[in-house]
This record gives sequence, structure tokens and C-alpha cells, in this order.
Amino acid sequence: GEDPPIVRFDFDLPWRNFLVIALRSLLCLPLVLFTGSVFGFQATKLAALESVSGTTEDRTPETAIAGLDVAEGVELKLFAAEPMLLSPSNIDIDHRRGVRVAEGVNYRRFANANNPDRVEGDRILVLEDTNGDGVADKETVFYQGRDIDSAHGVCVLGNRVIVSAGDSVFNFYDDDGDLKADRKEVMFTGIKGVQHDHGIHSFQFGPDGRLYFNFGNAGEELHNPDGSIVVDVAGNEVQ
Repeated sequence: GEDPPIVRFDFDLPWRNFLVIALRSLLCLPLVLFTGSVFGFQATKLAALESVSGTTEDRTPETAIAGLDVAEGVELKLFAAEPMLLSPSNIDIDHRRGVRVAEGVNYRRFANANNPDRVEGDRILVLEDTNGDGVADKETVFYQGRDIDSAHGVCVLGNRVIVSAGDSVFNFYDDDGDLKADRKEVMFTGIKGVQHDHGIHSFQFGPDGRLYFNFGNAGEELHNPDGSIVVDVAGNEVQ
């Protein structure tokens, strides 16, 4: 029942400095290798794109998959592109094979003042391939509003859609099966880091039947709909 002892290692100053330098070098090595690999990968892909389209600046839907390597026996198609969807931040697949898309057009307006403001608010879309050719040909707006501006997550569970946006997590319900939200409830709120990559993130349904959710270091805390702080199963406040 006693607290475990705190183990402390004391070294003479020269040895301590040596160990700090060695540890820092080891920690930096994967970053250097990873960065080099990324740059090499990007250079290879840009060269492949240039060989197909004639330019590395061609970002049209027609050349979107030109720089991707596809294994033998695998077919790759572009499922959807602008203007059907804009600035997608997260997707999930529902039981009808519809692709739910969270859009973030209104992301960080303070840093992207030149981008047009979507006054109606950001959207959750349902994209469908109705004829089985592997390309989306039907779009339905499940929900749109300023309350989900810069949505960072969408998770579909039957007629329930969990949307992570701003400082809150919402439950939307499609009660009549028309792929449009009929009800909205607040699941969690009070998450900091609004309009921040280190804030709110998406929910995921795990193979164990549990829901998994996280937020970044800017999120800091999690509140119930009534504003009270969430307390976990171990009795700890989530903050």
C-alpha cells in the first residue's frame, strides 16, 4: 500500500553532461532519418507527377493520383474532389457505404483572411457511389452550421453521428433515415484550443466496442454538458 520509492541516479558532472549529450543525440537521430526519408519520398513523388502531368504544380483532380504507386492487381480511382467537397478534415464510412466528410473551410479565419468566409458555417457531407463505379455521384448535406466550424472529427454509429468541432463534441441523430440531422445534443464541451491542431480530435469506434477519443495539449480539459469537469473511472478530473 506504500508509495513506490523514487529512484534517483547521481553522477559526477562530466558523466552527467556526457549522458545528456548522448541521449539528445539518440533522440534526434530518428528525426533526422525520418525527415530525410520524407524529403526523399516527396522528391520521388514530385518527379513521378512531373513525368505524368508535365508539371509539379498541376493539382487538378485529373492528376490527383498520378504520383501514387499502386500494387499490381489493385485499381485506384479518385472517389471525390472539389467542388463536391472542400477542405476535408476527417471521414468515416457508414453502414450504407456512404462516406461522411467533415469540412473545415472556416478553419483559422484569423490566419487565412484571404480565404472566403463560409457564412452558413462548415458542413458534414454524405458522399455516395450510387452506380458502383467507384466514384461519388451523389452528395447530401447532413448538417451545416457555424457551431461546427472547422470540424476535426466525424464518427458514424448507426443513426448517430459524433462530430468534434470547436470546444464541443456533438451527437447528431438522423431519426427518419433521410441522411439529414434531426436532433443535436452536446456530449462534451469546455475543450480549449479552439481552431487549433492541438485541440479537439475525432472519436473512433474500437473493436472492443468502446469509443476512443483524444485531444491535444492545447485542449487541456473536458467538461460535461452542464459545465462540470469530467471525472474518469479512476476518480481523476480530466484537466
